[in-house]
Amino acid sequence: MASSYGDNNHEVQVLEIPESTDVNRLDYIPTQLMNLPNKMPRNVTYRKRKSLPPGYKPGDFDVCCGRGKRHWNHVGNVRFRRMIQTNVERYMDAPLKNDKTAVVVSIVDDIRNLGGHFLKEDLRSNWYDIGDQQAREKVGHSLRDQVSTVNRQKRKEAAMQIFTGQTPQTAAPPPTTAA
Repeated sequence: MASSYGDNNHEVQVLEIPESTDVNRLDYIPTQLMNLPNKMPRNVTYRKRKSLPPGYKPGDFDVCCGRGKRHWNHVGNVRFRRMIQTNVERYMDAPLKNDKTAVVVSIVDDIRNLGGHFLKEDLRSNWYDIGDQQAREKVGHSLRDQVSTVNRQKRKEAAMQIFTGQTPQTAAPPPTTAA
């Protein structure tokens, strides 16, 4: 049974847990907490980690998660970085967190709809799909990295304009030819 108190704008609900319940069990979740709404948009699909068949080779649309030149140069990762670069302005222009999430989800969906996976290699050299949650984390991280790169480049350009004494409005006019 639960009781509540507070004013009309801020109601606090107190859960009463029977003494016989072992709340230290890892699987214990009060029934009131089981039905909380999900924070992600309802149209997001959730894909869990999925092992791929032994001998699977990453395809042209697969994004390989890992470090090193092998992953960096993979065709799918090059395509992924291009997608990030084309969507970074959209991400930067998104005013709300939910809008930024929608950009991230759309990139993950685009890669999945092209037949691509977000892959990771285990210690036995078998590939597995990391699932949607980690894929969204990877895309979000890549977008944030690209945002910082874009901002750094803008600051550098602004500093060069100040250093040279030119601004976009007062740039030297093109030379004219005398006729």
